[in-house]
Amino acid sequence: MALKTVRVPEAMEGAFAKAEEIVNRYFRQRKHDPGHGTIEIFGERYVLVRAASLSVEFFSLVEDLYGPGRAAEAQEFSRNILFDLAHSIGKSDAQNFHGKMGLTDPIARLSAGPIHFANTGWAFVDIFPQSVPSADETYYLIYDHPYSFESDAWLRAGKTTEAPVCIMNSGYSSGWCEESFGIELVATEILCRARGDSCCRFIMAPPGRIEEHVRRYSKEGASRGYEVRAYQVPDFFARKRMEEELRRARDDLEKRVEERTGELRAEMAERAEVEKKLLHAQKLEAVGKLAGGIAHDFNNLLAVVMGNTALLAQRLRGDPSLDRHFYAIQRAAERGAELTQQLLAFSRGKVRSREVLDVCAIVADLERLLSRVIGEDVKLVVALAPEPLHVSIGRGELDQVLMNLVVNARDAMPAGGEIRIETSKVQLGGERVAGMPVVEPGPYVRLSISDTGVGMDEGTLGHVFEPFFTTKEDGRGTGLGLATVYGIVRHAGGNVS
Repeated sequence: MALKTVRVPEAMEGAFAKAEEIVNRYFRQRKHDPGHGTIEIFGERYVLVRAASLSVEFFSLVEDLYGPGRAAEAQEFSRNILFDLAHSIGKSDAQNFHGKMGLTDPIARLSAGPIHFANTGWAFVDIFPQSVPSADETYYLIYDHPYSFESDAWLRAGKTTEAPVCIMNSGYSSGWCEESFGIELVATEILCRARGDSCCRFIMAPPGRIEEHVRRYSKEGASRGYEVRAYQVPDFFARKRMEEELRRARDDLEKRVEERTGELRAEMAERAEVEKKLLHAQKLEAVGKLAGGIAHDFNNLLAVVMGNTALLAQRLRGDPSLDRHFYAIQRAAERGAELTQQLLAFSRGKVRSREVLDVCAIVADLERLLSRVIGEDVKLVVALAPEPLHVSIGRGELDQVLMNLVVNARDAMPAGGEIRIETSKVQLGGERVAGMPVVEPGPYVRLSISDTGVGMDEGTLGHVFEPFFTTKEDGRGTGLGLATVYGIVRHAGGNVS
């Protein structure tokens, strides 16, 4: 039996004849009820839409909306939206029809499409023998729509165009075939009656192969006397990928903004902390200068006391009842002198003599003395760098730093424990060290003293370098130990934390 609604290669006629029987039976069950405003076919509701309103008139409407000078943008928008809409409708119609008719074979599914196409008034389909409908990358379909509703609408309106106009035909047919074969497909019109070509001709293939097929057909056309002029591959998939890329870019941007916001908050918090510590350091410096001034004056007074005490002791020598009083005065004056020296060291107001010393050698030299100072219930562990580590500092000052830190560590372990002294070489790049002021870039010696004692809470840590601050009982600490360490180390160009 001759096919009435489609023209196909002879090898496909059997499948299309069966499809024509099925589809025609489907469309014979048509109920038109204007009283209820319904058209039903095989229990499915349909609508009739004027062909021109989805083609030539739609293009004109969009051009009016875009305004003068934007015709190209308007046409691009029209083509995109019409193709996307038709492609989606084609996939949906195919899915619905395959289910109703129980079609599973890809060729049977495909064959129902052109016949369904013809029965719904889109176009007549003429499939060429060169076509290779297969469910893989080799899929290739070349076909004509001799009576395309879109070209017909343009011709009836008396309008011509430079570009092909059968956009919805391309979208619908590629959507139907995509659903039938389960692979991505796109169709492009290479010849169009609306622009003066002899027919409306289409090529359908996977998106990655469509350009290759069009170029090959164009070469063949040139050798046979017909020309493939401007054509456009619908960018449905490209737009979809672009939207996905934009969405990913947006998500990435939101993530980066969130991360940068967190970084800024952290930087602001760090800046606030640094400013707080800088203000604290400035206060310490002011207190140090005041303490230094007082220490100089007090040192002078103590010198007078000690000198006169020595003179009295010589004059009154031989009176044992007075010796102990002179000794007490002398010890108190000497103790006061020691305190003023600590104040002077803290204030950095005293010019000190420096020499280049090997920190490792100094620690090793003091190890025995320090062991005796800390007592038997505290273990001293010394881990020195294998090579000499030289710094420019006074020997007495370095001894004082070590002694003060080790004694502080011992006092934090009333029940015994371990003190560990380590030396190493580090390279600093001008960064802040534990929030303290910036040190100059270059090599430094790190002297680390740690213990297993009770430690300090945050409140105590915020005041440890302040002069006269102490957590010890009255009479057990002056509050100048760590302040002195801070003054000595900073004066030597280092840092302490």
